[in-house]
Amino acid sequence: MKCTFNILNFYKDNTNKEEMYIRYIKKLYDLHLAAQNYVEAGLTLKLYAQLLQWRDTMRKEELDYPNQPEWERKERVYLQIMDCFDKGKVWEYGIPLCKELAEVYEKKFDYRKLSNVLAIKDKM
Repeated sequence: MKCTFNILNFYKDNTNKEEMYIRYIKKLYDLHLAAQNYVEAGLTLKLYAQLLQWRDTMRKEELDYPNQPEWERKERVYLQIMDCFDKGKVWEYGIPLCKELAEVYEKKFDYRKLSNVLAIKDKM
């Protein structure tokens, strides 16, 4: 894991190597999941979420995600991160993500999803 983390940091500093950076995020995420290190898996996936924006631009297929609008990918990644935090019992880490999702759903007038994310936030 340490070697993968070091390589990940190397690619992070090279802006023209985003594809490799994403690949190593996936490798580290999978290693943490296999070891049932859910908090670390969530924090690793959060590195990928930081690369994404809340916009309608299409993202190409990468990791295990299909071609989709960038905001949908970020939403899906956030839900996976919150699931990891829930399994790792660090609910306080998920609260900022819930708040950000709630803001997005308010702007998109998606009250069903807003209701769901607020229920998750109350659970945390």
